[in-house]
Parts: sequence; C-alpha cells; structure tokens
Amino acid sequence: KLVLANLKILSGGLFSHSSNRLGAELEISNDLIIDSGGSINLNGRGYPNDQGPGKGGSYFISGWGYIGGGGGYGGLGGYTSYTSGGSAYGNIKEPYDLGSGGGSPYGGKGGGAVILRSTGTILINGTISADGTGTTYRQGGGSGGSIYINAGKIEGNGLISVNGGTGGSDGGGGGAGRIAIYYGENNFTGIISAY
Repeated sequence: KLVLANLKILSGGLFSHSSNRLGAELEISNDLIIDSGGSINLNGRGYPNDQGPGKGGSYFISGWGYIGGGGGYGGLGGYTSYTSGGSAYGNIKEPYDLGSGGGSPYGGKGGGAVILRSTGTILINGTISADGTGTTYRQGGGSGGSIYINAGKIEGNGLISVNGGTGGSDGGGGGAGRIAIYYGENNFTGIISAY
C-alpha cells in the first residue's frame, strides 16, 4: 500500500506492479491525475499461462501440439472443441484478484490488479488498464484483471480497461476482468471497457 498526498502521472509516465504478485494499492489524500499519454498499466501482470483460479484448459494432440482455452475471471474464458475455458471467480463489489493465464504452455498472461482511493479527485485523461495478453496459434488468451476505484470525484476522458487477451486461431479468448467504481460525483466521459 502506497499512501501519498497527491500523485500526477505525466504524459509518457507509467505506474505498474511486478508480475504474478498481489496487486498495487494507492491511497491519495487529495488528487490523483493521469495526464493524456500517462498510464497505470497492469497488462499481463497477473497469473502466467496455465496458472490462476480461472486458468484455461489445455489439451495436447499428437502432431498438432497444445490447444488452450482462455483464462476466466470476471467472465468465462473462451472454450474450444478440445478444451474448456477458465471459470469466473472473485468479488464483484470489491475486485482485487489477478487475472488468470490462458491454457497451454504458451498461453497469454492475466491482467494485474489495482485499488485507487482518493478523498479528492481522480482525473483520468490517460489510461488505467489491466488487460490480459493475447497469444498466437492454438493458445488461450489471458483474462483481464481488476480495477477498483473509490473517489470523492471522478473526471476525465481517458480509458479504463480490463479486457481479456485474444486467443490463437484455434484457442479460446480470455474472459474480461472486473471493474468497480465508487464516487461522490461522476464527470468521467471516457471509455470503460471489460470485454
């Protein structure tokens, strides 16, 4: 947990956390500002391939190799005719779980997790993302992670995203992650995406 009076992420600036570790928690007593071009980027910082409570299934076919289902979290992972997608899990009201990896030894990684608390304003003109990573040829994509925001006021025209990663040509796509936003006043006009 990181406690600050104010935090401003400038254009080109990046905040993240280590891969496959419990996510990040920021408590800001005044304002958090993410300028256009700045980001809190947790893409692929969750569970690696074949790991996590919603990991995608994996199946080996002689002469073909592995086929993987997508990782699940906020939604089910995509399935294939050979293997299942990962299951949904976690808390819908206070999400803080990492996204799960896609199935097969080369599947995608899940998204990370962040909690943002501010008694002042959270201004998002840049990006907050915890997307799962995509993969190639028959592998499963990783699921999105978690973004949990609690602010006195939320503003901006940026992007908040927990999308699942794309699967390969015969693999399943990753399920979306989870987003929860609590506020006293909402003036956010940007995009909130969980696909």
